[in-house]
Amino acid sequence: TPGCPLMQVSPAARLDERLAERLRRTVFIGSRRTPVQDLEFALQQLAQMAVRALSPGINDPYTAMRCIDQLCEGLCLLASRALPHPCRYDAEGRMRIVAAPPTFDDALVASLDQIRPYSGSSLIAARLLNAIRLIARHLRREDDRGALRRQARRVEEQTLLAAQTQDDREQMQRGLREALAALEPRR
Repeated sequence: TPGCPLMQVSPAARLDERLAERLRRTVFIGSRRTPVQDLEFALQQLAQMAVRALSPGINDPYTAMRCIDQLCEGLCLLASRALPHPCRYDAEGRMRIVAAPPTFDDALVASLDQIRPYSGSSLIAARLLNAIRLIARHLRREDDRGALRRQARRVEEQTLLAAQTQDDREQMQRGLREALAALEPRR
């Protein structure tokens, strides 16, 4: 956003015009976000495609399911990787940059959490729960397990509110049990 700082130098007294110019050259600003440089943007694009596909005017659950599958693939990768440490050091070991990376929970909110309110169909809810089950296999961090567990509970709430038959409710409860079982720490 224009006028918002991108970085801060500390101590401020060390910032001269030469350093300011060097810092400016480290950042490239374009007219729009790109999925290559902005993980949240890439996830939001897929989530929005899924949401649009689920709109009453389009009603294309298979496109939404494919988007969920692609989000699941990306979240599996993210869950299995070590997140970068927020502190960056120079060659001499001095801390130079503190930049908090997006968290796994941020990625869930940008993706599955966007689709969940539109998951009234048991088909879509089942796909979300299956994605959660698959992602659980790749988790490395306990915080991520909690975030995914919260996501499963939200899908359950949404689905049980929208379920029209006892069969739908039972199917969702079975899917939820499987997702929660997958989220139990491995022994």
